[in-house]
Amino acid sequence: MSRITAPFAGVSGVVEYQATADDGTPIDGPRVAIIARMHGNEPVGDGVLVRLASLIDHLKCGSIVAIRANERAASLDVRHTPDGTDMNRMWDRKTLASIRAMSSEQRSYEQARAAELSPILLACDAVLDLHSTSRPSEPFLVFRDDQRHATLARKLGVRRLVTGLHENSILDGGVASNVGIGPGRRSKRLGFTFEAGQHDAPGNAERAWHVTERLLAELGLIEGMSPPVTETGEVFEVVDRFRQMPANLEPYRFVGYEGGEPGGGRRGAPRQLHSFEDIEADEIVLRRGRTEVVRARGPFTMLMPAPTTAPGTDLYYVTQQRQGGLSEGVPRTDETARTEALAIERMLDLMADDEFERGSSWVAFDARRLFDLCGSIVARSLRLPPGHPHRQITVMGRGDAGGAEVERRFGHRYRQAMRAAVREGLPLERFQLLRGASLRWIEAMTSERMQALLSRRQARFDGQTPPVRLRVSVRQPHTASLLVAGNLDHALETGDMRHVRVALLVEAATVEPVGASARLRVQRTGIVSARREVVQAARALLRTLVREHRDQIRHGVLRDESVIDALRLDDDAIEWTSDGLRLSELRGALRRVQLRLWCDQLLGALPVPVVLPDEPSLGRWIARTMAQTGVLDPEAIRAMAVVKDGPGFVADPARIDAFYASVSEHGEIPALLTTPHLPPHAPAQPLFADQVDADELERWVGWKRFVRGVQVVPDTRGKDLDLAFTLDAIRSRLLNWFEAAHVDAADAPGEVMVVIAGDGLNPQRDRVDQVADIYEAHRRCLVDPNVAYLRIQHAQGTHLSWMRDFLAACRERPNGGAPLRLQLEAEHGATVNVVLVLVRDPAVTDPAPLHPLDGWTIEKCGVILADLERSATSAPLAWFTEVDANGVNQELLHFGRSHCEGLWLHGPPVAEATVDAFEEDLVGQIAGWIDHVRMWRRKSRSVPRDLEARSRWVAKRLGLYDARLARLLARHMDDERPALEAARGLWNGVPPWPGERGFVAPAPEAPIIPPAAPAR
Repeated sequence: MSRITAPFAGVSGVVEYQATADDGTPIDGPRVAIIARMHGNEPVGDGVLVRLASLIDHLKCGSIVAIRANERAASLDVRHTPDGTDMNRMWDRKTLASIRAMSSEQRSYEQARAAELSPILLACDAVLDLHSTSRPSEPFLVFRDDQRHATLARKLGVRRLVTGLHENSILDGGVASNVGIGPGRRSKRLGFTFEAGQHDAPGNAERAWHVTERLLAELGLIEGMSPPVTETGEVFEVVDRFRQMPANLEPYRFVGYEGGEPGGGRRGAPRQLHSFEDIEADEIVLRRGRTEVVRARGPFTMLMPAPTTAPGTDLYYVTQQRQGGLSEGVPRTDETARTEALAIERMLDLMADDEFERGSSWVAFDARRLFDLCGSIVARSLRLPPGHPHRQITVMGRGDAGGAEVERRFGHRYRQAMRAAVREGLPLERFQLLRGASLRWIEAMTSERMQALLSRRQARFDGQTPPVRLRVSVRQPHTASLLVAGNLDHALETGDMRHVRVALLVEAATVEPVGASARLRVQRTGIVSARREVVQAARALLRTLVREHRDQIRHGVLRDESVIDALRLDDDAIEWTSDGLRLSELRGALRRVQLRLWCDQLLGALPVPVVLPDEPSLGRWIARTMAQTGVLDPEAIRAMAVVKDGPGFVADPARIDAFYASVSEHGEIPALLTTPHLPPHAPAQPLFADQVDADELERWVGWKRFVRGVQVVPDTRGKDLDLAFTLDAIRSRLLNWFEAAHVDAADAPGEVMVVIAGDGLNPQRDRVDQVADIYEAHRRCLVDPNVAYLRIQHAQGTHLSWMRDFLAACRERPNGGAPLRLQLEAEHGATVNVVLVLVRDPAVTDPAPLHPLDGWTIEKCGVILADLERSATSAPLAWFTEVDANGVNQELLHFGRSHCEGLWLHGPPVAEATVDAFEEDLVGQIAGWIDHVRMWRRKSRSVPRDLEARSRWVAKRLGLYDARLARLLARHMDDERPALEAARGLWNGVPPWPGERGFVAPAPEAPIIPPAAPAR
């Protein structure tokens, strides 16, 4: 028998079916909630709720609670009510508490229903929420990533299994099937969400019914009526999401699928815009307006694309397939799981040791994989026994407080590992790059959380552990980060590299306006290696930074900070102290140093007030200023430079001057910039094998497989990726590319393009006889009117003598040929150089491309991280890929394209063939440097009097690598002429290099394409 209660608990739309004995006594058993219409336009659950009444005679124990959740939206056939929001984002503990704290008048309809239904759901032992999708999709089952859910999921007859939404904190507010629990937390309550397919797909209702019936049978409530199944499922883990823009901004739109707007970059069959489609690296997935595209950073499987989703909600989810584990459904005890994990960990350590000892390198292009690799490197060091010579960590980078959602999620395991390194007393040294660092990061690294961590370190080891060392760089560009595990000196002396790991990450940061502010997008690629060349390069860079830090302590920006002097150790490093007062003082000192540097940069970029009539204008100005100055903190730029002016704004240098005076003269930090902004904790993830239990084993193994999914390059050559560790090898590859481009363009005028984002040749490093071949090959492309040419010149890495020769070659190029485009880029240079060779895509016929690379296919890509010390002896590092019989590395192509497109969008480009305009931009840049050095002469007490010392001081402060230019700027400190006049005189006095001592490329003999009808 059974008893029916409707409405159950007095709540509309809720019916309970309770199993009872003949005398009406309830029969104990699980209480299971079946939910339909959580979204009003998803009717799949209606039929299930109707059919549940037929189970009355089969109910053996427990109860079934049938819930029609969003009745009002269902009556309107919309996802949620017009004044409401997504009802399936209101169910975690924090969100429910905030809803309960509202008055009834404040709640939307969906919030009111969540408040009514949550007590009912919280009293259940299992929840099944029935949904359908807006686009075609195979049915799939979403559940929490543990053994109980996995075992049961395999018996519900669904092939596609999806986890990770909860564990990776993908959704704000949680979902109804996880009611009452926070992201990553566990609960005895089972929770499943079943997506039956597209809203109106045939068979949806029947599939939903079979899943419901099997769940109730497996939980013992009814006799199974559908045939039992044990499905060998495919498991997908959701690792990220992509959200639609807010309501007041231009929205994203899907492109590149069959029947939709063209996309680009895809090499396989057109997409269908369905769930579980494989996305290729570098293909365009989204566009926004006419200028912004979103390309896939790496291959992934798309889940639930929603082209008509509301502003600010999820456009699609990024998933990665997991092999084994959940699909096998093998139950384990915690002890068994831990034993298995320890064996796997040990095996992977030995395999990695062998690979690195043989000279292999690991290369990755996915930000999550790179961060996780770094986390695994730190964890590997922690597993070495205490006292081992390589049980130590060194980090160089700008840092990230995890403020952006993606950065917070991707860097979580790495941050966990670093916290463990501090807590466990690992010898640790950090080189903090102030270029690119945000105030939020300075706040995070000196916060109460950090103090507590350092205090635990000291208490645990009774002060016997080495201090955490901090060094500061104001010069090193933020385009490269470094993680070193091990003692580099010991490894190079003994030749034993087995326990050494060097992770070198290259960062391409681009800035885009968002409303009245701007956001930072970062593309990353990286290499992990123990090759002698990489170890030597890392050691050389760290030694340079040690010297720079010592100079800053004694003569530079750190000299006048008393707390830094008080915390200075014997080797001039700063002790990262656990003393709360001292740590607070250190925070203030670092913030003062950063703000003074920022004032320098902003005053150089803002010589006169700029009127910004509205919020979009303000956002564009902030984005442009971030790109020009390297101040990657939009909130600080607005606070330091912008004042409200009626309906608009004014960017005012006088406001910056006031900040400068407050910080430099009085040591005061304006209150506007002292509000703590620390990221929330992300859910804990298993990092070490001895932390793994039965429920976490599969996720941990999946993570290990993901980390091991890097591209392993034995020696220097991989399947579709090559590495180079010498200047000769790099020049040889580029020489071949330039010669081939020149030859191919003769057969197909206007159909080949060479793109270079970099510094150019270096007279202080490059001997004429050594670079003659590549110089001539590059010059042939430059003067060849059949080769389209795009140059993004890094200002700080430019040597003016080489630039004068380069512009002379540009002027030799005949008019009327393929486009010549030039742009000066002020911030990102001196470390990363990118070379692309492209061919025109005949399928693209847009006569007005949005970007110089639109309509072109990349055939060759090189990313060169050369001259970290900018010396003739420093070891370079390069990644190369090109289309050939071995295929091509799509991820490297994507990084190269993103880097060049981002830099191009950062600054005002010079129109085709206007070399004179580019030269004027260069002279203007020199004038800006002159203004900077004169301002320092007036405001800084640390400017040396000796000309040579002053020249070195100027080079370091501006990040210049042309010693002659730095010397001329040092002389101009005392010049009274207008800066632009002085800059023009300086430029006119620069001799070309190699000039008459060098070589002249022969004029091209190939035909010139007719200007009136460029080839497509």
